[in-house]
Order: sequence, then structure tokens, then C-alpha cells
Amino acid sequence: MKPTLLPAVFFFIATTSFSQKEFFRSTQKFSASEMGSFYSSVTVDGNLLLFIGVDYKLYAYDKTSGGQKWVTPIGYKANTQCFVADGIVYAPYYNDKYESTATFEAATGKFIKVLPFGPLRTIPVLKNDVLYGTALYEAGSLFGYDIKKDSVLWWKFIAHGVSTQPYFFDKYIMANAEANNWFKINYNGQLIDTSCKEKADIFVQDIPCIKKFCALTHDGLELDAAFSKKMFDNDEEAITSENVLRTAQHSFVLYEKKLTVIANKRKLLTLVDLSLLIEDSIKENNIGMSKLLAASDETVTFVYLNQFIVYNFRQNKVEKRVDLSSREPYQLLLDNDKLWVISRKDGLLYGLSF
Repeated sequence: MKPTLLPAVFFFIATTSFSQKEFFRSTQKFSASEMGSFYSSVTVDGNLLLFIGVDYKLYAYDKTSGGQKWVTPIGYKANTQCFVADGIVYAPYYNDKYESTATFEAATGKFIKVLPFGPLRTIPVLKNDVLYGTALYEAGSLFGYDIKKDSVLWWKFIAHGVSTQPYFFDKYIMANAEANNWFKINYNGQLIDTSCKEKADIFVQDIPCIKKFCALTHDGLELDAAFSKKMFDNDEEAITSENVLRTAQHSFVLYEKKLTVIANKRKLLTLVDLSLLIEDSIKENNIGMSKLLAASDETVTFVYLNQFIVYNFRQNKVEKRVDLSSREPYQLLLDNDKLWVISRKDGLLYGLSF
């Protein structure tokens, strides 16, 4: 099936620009040195809004009122989101000796304890009182941590794969061991495939069998280097797990100026040339964030060169566009009809509605 390249949407450029309403702005005043080393993240859990500032502090706000609930020094700043479960916040922490993950009471910010592993590098899951995730533990590992016994039950060294989000399925985890090397492991830390005909040729030597692919689709199929080359101008590295968004029915890939919508069985539904959706002046600058944010059965929401866009891929039209360039977005989090923006310009956290 040949990709569908959509015609220029001049009507959209002329009439569908939306204004933005700022309903929240944090009040920190960061120093030049704090801004120089820029790492920051935002997390939403229910009515709790968490913000790791560039000043090595963790701030908590009431999402509805905007009021600050608490603030605590953590001695660390990171782009990875905090994790919240059962009224506990898991956040990066540094105590002048070593980097770790620490826990805090979500309601009060009260420090609970330091955990026996480094800062989380991806978003974990909690199953039956065991936390599964990746962190700086034994140089970079996938692990299972018993929260009641306060002990690491098992770990598997994955090197730089520690920064790639695993796929958590009901009965197993698909984790990355650098580049396009992936492996299956169950929740007891046991490798599922150990008898492959072709052994893995990677330096993570205790993982004998790997699968080679870039990312998984919503229906569990592999998007490999060959598929990437076919879709993205012979670029076999275009697709990564970070630029693929999955829903129950579709997978979306955002790479450079192309947005790809994939249906079941890797069927190409739509291929959109995003350069046709924005003005020439924005394209010429060619700067700004590009990131998939959310999707439904009809629309996909993303940022392309700092342009916040809601695109209806069923009707092939733009439903909304907002220019975020003045905010200089560093990290974005879409929360239903609200957009949380960390600004690279001043380091502050903003809440926007459209």
C-alpha cells in the first residue's frame, strides 16, 4: 500500500490558530548556574502535580487550586518523571555521598527512606508489592524490588538500555539491552528465551538471545530497521521506542517532518507531511521541540517545531494549533485538556489551556 501524502492545508494556516490561556505559573527564581545545567521534569498523579526544578528541589502542587502543598530538597535534578503509587512518591535523590531513589509521603512531602538503587531512568510498574523498572543499579539494570522487604529481588545488567522504556506485559517484560537489542524476561527475573540458534552479539554477555527491532506496535508486532527504511527515506534509525505512541487501535510514529499512523498488522493508514501544516517562516528556523503527546480513535496530539497540533487522521484535517515558541518548551505533559510546560527560558512550570 502506498503512503497517503496529504495536500497542503492552507485553510488551516489561515483560520485555525488558537490562543492559549495561562492558568498556572510556578514562582521560583532560578540562578544562572542552576539554569546552566538544565534537567527538569513534571509529573501528574490524580490531583497531585510534581515538579523537579533545576534548583535540586521537588515541588508539589494541588493541581486544581494551583496552591503549593510542599517542597523538599532532593539534591538532584532529572528529566525522568517521578513515580507515584499508594500515596508514595518515588523521586531521584542525592545525599552528598551517592545517587539513589528516595520515597516521600505524597500528601506531606515527608521523607521516608532511601532505596537500595540509583535514580529511576524510566517509568516503572508496581505489581503485587514489587516495583519493576530500570535504574542505576549495578551500573545500569532492569530489576525487581520488594517494597515491603526493602530488597532487590533480582536484577539484570542492560548497560545503556537502562534509559529505554521497557514494555510491561501481563506475564513478561520486553526490555532493551542497548541499540535495537531486546529480550524477554519474566517477573521473577528469569530469561524466557535462552536456546536461540543465533546467539546475541552484544557485550551484555549474560543475555544470550535477543530480538532485533526498533519498537513494538500497539498489537505487539515489531517495527524493525527494514520498516524504518521503507517509511522514512531509507533511514533505518528513524524509528525508536521513544518516538512511537501506541493506543488500543493504532501506533503513531513522529520523525522529522513525517507523521505515520499504523493500523493493525502494520498496515499503513496515513502518512502526513507535517511541513505542509505550518508556515514557511517556522520551517526555515527549523528549531523547537517535536514530540507525540496523546491519541484517540480519531485524533493525535503532538508538538512539531514548537507547534501544538491536534490532528484528525480520520478526516485528514487539523483541529487545533497553538504556537508554543515563546514558551521555549523543554518538557511537555498533556493532562486531558491541560498542557503542562517546563520552559527552557526561565525554568518555570506553566499550565496552559486552549
